[in-house]
Amino acid sequence: MPTRAHPTRPGADLEAVVDTLSFDPVLHFQSGIGAAQRLVVDSRSRAPLYLAQGEALAVHHTPSGWRGTLRAGELLFFPHGGRHEVATDSQAPAQPMLEFARTHLHDGRRTFTVEHAAPVARVVGSFFWTHELQAQPLVARLPPVVHLHGHHAWLEPLSQPMRWMTDLPRGGAAVGLNESVNALLRHVILAQLSAAADAAPPALQPDPGIAPALRAIHTEPAHDWSVKALAELCHMSRTAFCERFGAAVGDTPLRYLTRWRMTQARRLLEDRHLSLDQVAERVGYSSGFAFSKAYKRETRSAPRA
Repeated sequence: MPTRAHPTRPGADLEAVVDTLSFDPVLHFQSGIGAAQRLVVDSRSRAPLYLAQGEALAVHHTPSGWRGTLRAGELLFFPHGGRHEVATDSQAPAQPMLEFARTHLHDGRRTFTVEHAAPVARVVGSFFWTHELQAQPLVARLPPVVHLHGHHAWLEPLSQPMRWMTDLPRGGAAVGLNESVNALLRHVILAQLSAAADAAPPALQPDPGIAPALRAIHTEPAHDWSVKALAELCHMSRTAFCERFGAAVGDTPLRYLTRWRMTQARRLLEDRHLSLDQVAERVGYSSGFAFSKAYKRETRSAPRA
């Protein structure tokens, strides 16, 4: 039985859960936007995270119907992707973001700077594959729009490195950018888990009582967890634990455990040095055969190691 230190302060369990999350951005960018401009992003397969500078931007997220204003120092995240518009003038002619980017691009591999002759606003951010985000159980439960204001103490310090790293024409270097974005996105999710986010009502229903179970699942996915063992960690009966767990994360404890194991397995399968048996052992299955059956059942595809 693995040993688990009891957290010494409130919130330590949730922080440990969020710290296990890992994200692989498709690309990073910085874009200047002119005084009368309306950019359209028409993609369901990519999910954007935006940080704003300069003048306020009008934003419309079509799938949710959300309309709002993104001001300097604020963050906007669409975890489920979807068509949206970002504008300094919502009445200006629509211009596809891809078309605009192609004519103003400074290419830095997966990092791009889109220049504008007279920018009045600037957006810094990253895009993620939507299906990869949705494979993460906690991210899949986020609301369609996460809008955070500047009063979060961590937002400005974590945004500054991204602004510099994506400013390629003025000496920015993208080294370490993935790590910076990962840290920023983990704090966004932690804000949702701790009910500190501005979006209301949050799809995640924070419940510190189940945090020890979430921490155990996320940090020790290979352990042979049972509902009884997870409930005991939370000092609850099985019935009370299952009810509160389902209300908080929208899944049963063992179903959630399986989904998290598959999330970890996908990353391990990218390491060509690991066999199926080795991957199986690290995510709690007795053999490569047992793991393959579970993986096919969850993903409808065979694992490839």
